Order: sequence, then C-alpha cells, then structure tokens
Amino acid sequence: MLIACLANSALHSLTSKDVFAIIDASERNNPARSVTGFLLHDGDRFLQLLEGPTMAVETLLAIIEQDPRHRDLEVVMRSAAEER
Repeated sequence: MLIACLANSALHSLTSKDVFAIIDASERNNPARSVTGFLLHDGDRFLQLLEGPTMAVETLLAIIEQDPRHRDLEVVMRSAAEER
C-alpha cells in the first residue's frame, strides 16, 4: 500500500464546476482502483492525499500529472503503509 500527498497550483480559469468535475471523476474511477483519499482546493491550489495499492496510486499520480487543469505538481510525501 502507498500513501501519497501531492500539491499543485490550479489554473486561474478553473471554476467551481471544474472542481466538482474532478471530484465526480474521482468518485467514479477510484473505487475500481481501490484508491481512496481526499482533495482540498482553496481557489488557487490543490492538496490531495491518495492511498491504495502502490501501482494504482503511481498510475493515478501519472494521470494527475498530465491533467491540464493544474500546474507545478509536487509530491510532498510518498510512504509505504501496511494499512489505510
């Protein structure tokens, strides 16, 4: 199991509708990956925690890194864990 915390900057044109689209996609896709976590957004930045099987979290990090709705992705913490 892997726990990863990432931070990035939102694009200035990001709307509340865009943020809810990200949440909807996460709720739809993450259970199939056995990934859980949370997303915080303050209007300018995102802070996200992901936890799940190592390969699933690493794959999701790569997908998030390619998402054009943000920039300056930084993995703040990456840690192996025995349980959530």
